[in-house]
Amino acid sequence: MRIKKDKYLKARGGKYKLYNIHCSKCNAKLFSYRKDGNGTLKRCYLDRSKFNIPERRGVSFSSYTTCPQCKQEFGRPMTYKPENRLAIRLFVGAVRKKGIKDENK
Repeated sequence: MRIKKDKYLKARGGKYKLYNIHCSKCNAKLFSYRKDGNGTLKRCYLDRSKFNIPERRGVSFSSYTTCPQCKQEFGRPMTYKPENRLAIRLFVGAVRKKGIKDENK
């Protein structure tokens, strides 16, 4: 996964981790995500996500919040107002994250 170094990374201490996000119900891989800084994973920004599904042209943003395999909803679409960025607010316990090795480090 290619990492774009942006102003948000620098503002959060310059540290990041890469994760594969899986559905907690059926264990299907939903997407890969780069998380900046420390703390829990509460929301995922779309510009840091690499979805594991075919391109969804013409499909609403809310369809990104449903597992393609078991159809369980794992979050809600939102706009994070302080940074004006599209994100998914994750439901507690709906997803599991597994760390992956970064080939760029």
